[in-house]
Amino acid sequence: MDERMQKARYLVSALKKTYWPAMTKDRNITGAAFGRREAHGKATDEPAMVIYVVKKVPSQFLPPSRLLPRRMYVGGDCVEVDVVETGPFYPLSFTGRERPAPSGISVGRVAITAGTLGCLVTDNTDGSLCILSNNHVLANENAASIGDAIVQPGPFDGGSDPADRIATLKRFVTINLTGSTVDCAIAQVSGDSTAAQVVDQMKNKLMPTPTPQHQAVGLLFAGSCNRPS
Repeated sequence: MDERMQKARYLVSALKKTYWPAMTKDRNITGAAFGRREAHGKATDEPAMVIYVVKKVPSQFLPPSRLLPRRMYVGGDCVEVDVVETGPFYPLSFTGRERPAPSGISVGRVAITAGTLGCLVTDNTDGSLCILSNNHVLANENAASIGDAIVQPGPFDGGSDPADRIATLKRFVTINLTGSTVDCAIAQVSGDSTAAQVVDQMKNKLMPTPTPQHQAVGLLFAGSCNRPS
């Protein structure tokens, strides 16, 4: 385990809790996360607090109050700041209770807020029908227990257990403190009739339903943008 990366991850987490409320006042800032600093378009081995912006603006055109620091401090420790341009986000928020539940709508473990139901999958170990989403949505970043209730909509959007339960956590890929390339979990569809709980299609048919033949690398993700409009 890379202790430097682990320490930097904790520093970034602390910085986000402290400074994110103030950052949301700048409409050019779209997000902040732990990552690696980029140089000339390529990721380096240097940990950083990555701040995402709609558009990078030269410092001479910004007032001092909007300038981002080169590094940020927690006590005597510091972490580098890297600014990444993302362009604008246009999130679609499907937060209502739907039965059967299509993919692309609000879902979550009872102890967290809400994320997105990615798609339906079959567990090859026993042939059971499951929903696929992120570890941080269904397993609360490794903090959940197998069998925890998954509700639709997610608790942040009004869902509660047992009234809105559609599945139970079955398995997840552990998120490593030093960085992960996978953030996913599955939850087995529950209830008297699985057909009444979920449907194998995307919300409003906004995209084709993924299949084993589809190269869905980087396609399925959960989460939302809750910045002010």
